[in-house]
Amino acid sequence: MSQEKLIKLLLFLTILGILFILIFAQNQKPIAEGIISEIKTTEKQTRITINDESRDIILFESSNLDLAKGQEIRVYGREDTYRNNKQIIADRIEALK
Repeated sequence: MSQEKLIKLLLFLTILGILFILIFAQNQKPIAEGIISEIKTTEKQTRITINDESRDIILFESSNLDLAKGQEIRVYGREDTYRNNKQIIADRIEALK
């Protein structure tokens, strides 16, 4: 196999691998839904507790956050553990009602 063909093959496989990782990562995001029971906001983060979960929801970029206690939400993000407590690091939060 010539060096040019080998480079093209490796480039193709690299792009294919990156696309696979991106698609796989999007499908792995856990989703939580529930009614907000508590919201705590600090300078760096917003911590939300919903009634159906034993995990807190952490949102680091909350500049346009318009949520209130009693509101039903859907959370997209990733699971994490901090000091032996399970939590969700939110990428996006949708208001359902």
